[in-house]
Amino acid sequence: GEIERIFDYCRISEDKQNIFLAYIVSCFIDIIHPCLVIQGTAGSGKSTLSTFLKMLIDPCKNNAPCIFPKNESELKDVYNNNYFVAYDNLQRLNTKQSDYLCSIVTGSQVLKRKLYTDSETCQYDLKQPVLLNGISGIVTREDMLDRSIIIELLPFGREERRSERQIMNNFKEDLPLILGGIMDILVEVVATYE
Repeated sequence: GEIERIFDYCRISEDKQNIFLAYIVSCFIDIIHPCLVIQGTAGSGKSTLSTFLKMLIDPCKNNAPCIFPKNESELKDVYNNNYFVAYDNLQRLNTKQSDYLCSIVTGSQVLKRKLYTDSETCQYDLKQPVLLNGISGIVTREDMLDRSIIIELLPFGREERRSERQIMNNFKEDLPLILGGIMDILVEVVATYE
């Protein structure tokens, strides 16, 4: 495999590339994952990269990033049906959103009353990788900053820009190589980790 092909689809400074790759690989291991925060100017490919990471880590019918849920119940539903969730075009997390994400990143449970009963409850265990994208300053609270990896995307030059259809087709062709690269790293880790 060739995991480095992911950099054909995003511009990340060299000093952040290894941590970015480590994050992607870690999403295939059942551990606590920090929140990945992708920031950059308009046209830097934040939403496109979010879609590609969803395709790699937790593919589904529509891999596009979603909007942030309005309340705890919606949040529970999103995570109950997805392993990896990318939230698109955020400006700044408010206190409640930040608290929810801190809980999800480190692991928590949501207890809800079963419908049509008085005393029975359902338990939802939440501990999943999260991606946020926006222009800048999305995460400001210290507790969430401690649980985040912030990656700044560099803008693409005019000559590097391609149509959305072309870049999607190219990524789909490279997807098996990138995924193969991830699996190659995981095989090495399993061979050396007791």
